[in-house]
Amino acid sequence: MKSFISNCTKEILKNHSSLEKISIVVPGNRSKQFFRSAILSQNYTGVMPQFFSIEELLSAVADLVKIKGVPLWFEAYSVYKNITEEAESFEDFIKWIPTLLKDFDDIENESVDAKTLFQALASDERMKIWSQEIEIGQNQIMQNYLGFWSMAEKFFKALKIHLENKGLGFRGMIARQAVENAEKYIENNEDFYYFCGFNALTKTEKLLIQKLIETERAACLWDADEYYLNDPIQEAGFFLRQHQKSLASFQFVSHHFSEPKDFQVIQAPDQVSQAKIAGEILSKLKPEQVAKTALILADEQLLPAVLNSLPPNIEKVNVTMGIALQNLPMANFFRSVIELHMNRDKFGGAFYYQNLFSVLKQNLFSEFYQDEFLKINLEVQQKNKAFFQPSELNFTKLAGIFKGLKNPKELVRELQKFILEIKGFKNLTTFEKECLYHFESIFIQLETLMHRNFELENFTTFYWLYKQILAAESLSFIGEPQQGLQILGMLETRLLDFERVIMTSVNEGTLPLGRQENTFIPFEFRKRSQLNTFLENDAIYAYHFYHAVQRCQRADFIYNSNTQSLGKGEKSRFLRQLELESPHQIQQVMLAPEKIKPTEIFQGFKKTPLILNEIESWKKRISPSSLTAYVKNPIDFYQRYLLKIRDSDELEEHAGFITLGNIVHQCLEELYRPYLNEILTPQLYKKIKKHLPEVLHQKMIDHLLFDNALRGKNIIIKSVIEEMLKNAIHKDEKSMQGQELILKGLEEKCSATYLFQDLQVTFYGVIDRIDSYNGVHRLIDYKTGGFSASNVEIKSGKIEDLQINANYAKAVQLIIYAYMFLSKNKTEKVMSGIFPLKHLSQDLTFLQYEQEYLFGIEEIEPLMAQVASIILEIQDPSIDFEEKI
Repeated sequence: MKSFISNCTKEILKNHSSLEKISIVVPGNRSKQFFRSAILSQNYTGVMPQFFSIEELLSAVADLVKIKGVPLWFEAYSVYKNITEEAESFEDFIKWIPTLLKDFDDIENESVDAKTLFQALASDERMKIWSQEIEIGQNQIMQNYLGFWSMAEKFFKALKIHLENKGLGFRGMIARQAVENAEKYIENNEDFYYFCGFNALTKTEKLLIQKLIETERAACLWDADEYYLNDPIQEAGFFLRQHQKSLASFQFVSHHFSEPKDFQVIQAPDQVSQAKIAGEILSKLKPEQVAKTALILADEQLLPAVLNSLPPNIEKVNVTMGIALQNLPMANFFRSVIELHMNRDKFGGAFYYQNLFSVLKQNLFSEFYQDEFLKINLEVQQKNKAFFQPSELNFTKLAGIFKGLKNPKELVRELQKFILEIKGFKNLTTFEKECLYHFESIFIQLETLMHRNFELENFTTFYWLYKQILAAESLSFIGEPQQGLQILGMLETRLLDFERVIMTSVNEGTLPLGRQENTFIPFEFRKRSQLNTFLENDAIYAYHFYHAVQRCQRADFIYNSNTQSLGKGEKSRFLRQLELESPHQIQQVMLAPEKIKPTEIFQGFKKTPLILNEIESWKKRISPSSLTAYVKNPIDFYQRYLLKIRDSDELEEHAGFITLGNIVHQCLEELYRPYLNEILTPQLYKKIKKHLPEVLHQKMIDHLLFDNALRGKNIIIKSVIEEMLKNAIHKDEKSMQGQELILKGLEEKCSATYLFQDLQVTFYGVIDRIDSYNGVHRLIDYKTGGFSASNVEIKSGKIEDLQINANYAKAVQLIIYAYMFLSKNKTEKVMSGIFPLKHLSQDLTFLQYEQEYLFGIEEIEPLMAQVASIILEIQDPSIDFEEKI
């Protein structure tokens, strides 16, 4: 296989015996080393040519120093404040300026008349058409739109002047000035330029090349294939067909793509599996094959998984991309520290416990904070404490990052100190030292930016800037670029050719990206002004895809078929084009994870002698709630009441269902207790309602401690509880009209021994309320959740359902309450029921059996026999505890 670089080298040496005055311009830096090796392989012994990336050539021709990213934002903000009467804050400014600066860059790169474009965007005619589709806030939206583009026009002009006065320029400015300086540069420079392997060129790049060609100082060598060049609808050749018409000479056009090739499309079940599949393919290659193989990552985030999946036979690897610094564990630590202080602003200067834990539990440095973490965690659990003042924290090591820092500048200084101190406290690996060096550089850069421009008082803005700088940083690999397996990103394949290609993440939405436009300029205006749109971007990706495989002998395309992931599991349109249009046969392979069948099906828990002993202890003090737990699900009963497994104590920032119920019960008890054994009257209810807000507020604080009770969601929960309490009082007021209602007991502890055949047990429980309604005793259980009246209505002939129907769990509880009361008051009759608090429309609902609501000791016995049957089942050794579905 003759590579494109080899062809270029032969062509250049054929035309020039000496390369001293030759400059070779390539799209990126990756191919330079391959060019040098190719020249040496032709036995050339003279002076090597100069090599430029297109970016380097533009900078050499122009007189401006490139500025980008965060430094450019600061410069832009200083200009923005000067041209705008009511300038936005920097925090709001950085939300939209990256997009506008990209539009400015596109305008300059494509030599667009900015004034004409901006005026067209704000034209009255366009606004009239647009306004017909707007019904609400029409005038304000139109004014904002017009104002933005009027500002953008002034901003664009002022920013260019400001940067040029400082000798600076963004990429588009540099490209435009390079065109303006081209003639002068050509006069002062004798080199002949070869532009090799280009595809998509901006208008300024094209103009510069044309000027060099017109003066016979340049030639273009194209890496094109007949398959996509000669097909007018094939997007991969879109730009090359344009260059073929407008630029003199068109070399080289090959027909390699149509040569026999083995193509295989592999469907992977998930993202990481792609790396495993690639590793499996590589494991079957011989050493001489590995050296001619490229592993291309369309999604570079797959790199860590790929590196971990390389087989033992891959001894040498050259990785062209770096590992993004933001994906490393150390980045999580510094992000957590910044978030700790950012959220402190929201909570009155206090650290939120979750933010503290996020810092203290980071594996990288957790060894220094173990004692402090245990202490803070204990306070969180025991005191339900969610917020800690900086003065409450007593760290003995690396304590600076936990101070009550006033502004981001102080935080940056403490982070720099932390990095210096950590080197003295911990034996760091080479990799950790390299990571710390990069983070130190980021913080120095942030400190310099803040010092040169203005003080940042807002931690949120600082965090946003930090993320932008971090996103651009990566750890580079060191290796020999021409030895071993080549692992490349899609852009790094330009000019390079391989006999074997393995490509991962060949998914729609990744290759190509699709309609992901980062611009304020509408699609139709970008098309009219010849600015790139997503259509041109798709054409660029298409060229990279076809170029990567046009000279190969075999290619394996792997895509993620998981519908829950990026791309929704859809293979790239480029693969479908290969299947439908190319002359090659495509082998389809579908891989799925092996499903492991369980060797043993869970049958439940046996009643061992130890468990039977626990059951005997339980029988001496049976709570109604334990029996209802068994009726609902025997496994829950087994774990909670026999194994005594309880939920761990965790901080409850917001009142959960259990806490909500406890607060309601305690409020009702405190509100009604002063009036026990009194006939409730309208006058008493006025006192109760007056006292309600004070009692509720105190109970919220008692349960949630400190100021948590009145923060965030708890404000809503408090309103819900207040509504429930008002519902309860309203229902009582309504029911006592013309009737006699006397409270006899609140949160009454009751117990009773029960005998049934050979069974003897003791019941114990707390009845929420006992009252007398027109002389009839009622046992009341407050219910704050959902409830259906049918759950306590036992129909004739259905009494056995108490043992098996989980819906009757509440009925079992009410039966036991009635029995405990009647065992001490054998001559009484009693009603046992539910007081629903959730809905005002639901009335008190009482236990009913064979249409009877009033129970004496004899009437309750048939129901208690069913309860006894449940207990007998629990103590039966032959019946396992099984999950109730």
